[in-house]
Amino acid sequence: MSTIFRSDSRGLGAGITAKALHNHGLNVSAVEIDPVVHRFAEQYFGMPKLRGVVSHSDGRAFVEKAKEKWDYIIHDVFSGGFVPQHLFTVEMWISIRKKLAQNGILVVVIPLSTSEIDLEYGWGVGRFVDQGGYYDVTIYL
Repeated sequence: MSTIFRSDSRGLGAGITAKALHNHGLNVSAVEIDPVVHRFAEQYFGMPKLRGVVSHSDGRAFVEKAKEKWDYIIHDVFSGGFVPQHLFTVEMWISIRKKLAQNGILVVVIPLSTSEIDLEYGWGVGRFVDQGGYYDVTIYL
């Protein structure tokens, strides 16, 4: 079984991604800064008790302290137009890279166009990919 880690500042949301992966037999660990959001995902949106851990903490702090490595990391941190800037630094990408297992896969969910992100924050996704040491990158728009 693969281990999935979802790095989120705003976290689980309704738990749709975590639930889908869990229902396919995967071990899912998640980070959700707000325990109320976690509780609502379970109570109102049918997210099951995950086989992995749910940590109520900041995504960056969790990644930097974690000892384990993951086969997949889903970096999905957008909430209502808010982009948590500290989760999009070169240091964050390097920390995430260190937590990927050999041949691990990083999925970055970016609902805004990259040009909007570049204009707002002055950085390009490609720069982070280059400096974070990622290879075989495919960008789907």
